[in-house]
Amino acid sequence: MEITLTPDQEALIEYGVEKGRFKDSREAVAKAIALWEELERDRMELLLSLDQAEADIAAGNFIECDEEGFKDPAEQIKREGRLRRAALAS
Repeated sequence: MEITLTPDQEALIEYGVEKGRFKDSREAVAKAIALWEELERDRMELLLSLDQAEADIAAGNFIECDEEGFKDPAEQIKREGRLRRAALAS
């Protein structure tokens, strides 16, 4: 594969090599690709989390928080749990 860099990209790589951040341009490009891969993994994890959250909401697996719940989320969760337990018991 052959890749053409912009003059600014070439200058950035040369600067990184000159300053000792990279031993050569190959290392600089390899680092850039590694960072891109990391960003893509993070992006995919976020998208999967969002898909799971949407599925949970669609299935009713969530707890509604009111303004009081935001002040004390643990108490709101306990209150919701008690309500669910009471509903299941009846």
